[in-house]
Order: sequence, then C-alpha cells, then structure tokens
Amino acid sequence: MIAVFQNNRFQTAKQVVGYPMTRLPCSTEQSPIWSEILRTGQYAMLEDLDQLSRKCALDQGRCEMYPATSETHPDPAMLLHQEYLRALGVKSILFMPMLIAGRVAGLIIIRFSQKRNLLRKEIELTRALAHQAMLALQLTRLSAQIASRI
Repeated sequence: MIAVFQNNRFQTAKQVVGYPMTRLPCSTEQSPIWSEILRTGQYAMLEDLDQLSRKCALDQGRCEMYPATSETHPDPAMLLHQEYLRALGVKSILFMPMLIAGRVAGLIIIRFSQKRNLLRKEIELTRALAHQAMLALQLTRLSAQIASRI
C-alpha cells in the first residue's frame, strides 16, 4: 500500500494508523480474486461485504464469481481487513487495477457504505481515473530518475 484516502484525509502508508494491510502480508495464493485481478488486469466488485460467501464479481466481458478468500485456508490478513472494513461500515468495494503495458502495477480501491451495483459509465470513469493515476506515478518516477542523474 502506498497511500489511503479515508475520513477525508490523504495518508501515506507510514502515516496510516491501525490499517491492517500495512501489518500483515496478503497471499495471492489464498485469495483467488487477487490472483484473477493480477492475472487478467480486470476490475472486480465485491458487492456485499457481509455476504457469508464473500464472493467477488470479476468482469471479463461477462460477470464471473470468485471467492474473495480461500474457504479452506482463509488468509489471516484478508480476514482482519474484512473486519476492519465492516467496523468502518463498508458494504461494497470496487477494485480497479492500474496497468502498465497490460500488467497490473497497482490498484485503486473504492469503498462504499451501501451495497452497490455500479453502472458501466461509473466503471469506465473509475478505469480512466486509474489510467491517469498510473500515468502520474510513472511521470513522477521518471522525473525522479532524471533528477538523480543530474
């Protein structure tokens, strides 16, 4: 995690207090949805965090359901994170990958306090935001590389 915008505040990973994902590693092998997002570069939507099966919809031109965590060996980091999100009142989550040359380089994660079924235009707007954010990060990295050579 690089940063989080939460409670109307932007915080870097070092500034975030009590955010579980900064303390525990998350294993993609134990989280089928993370594996699919990283493999396909497609967005995912967790429509109901309270749903017992904790399934995510992954969009690949069609909607498929994947378990958010392995049911036989749930990732402790993911379980802790789910409890943290529930305490904040989060009901739905959109995971939008940030791509470089078709490969996932990061994620923008948007949390909702209500169960959501997003419209296609909302998904496309979020995808455009992810592209712009990735472009800004790449330009910042390139600028830092050039500055270090001078």
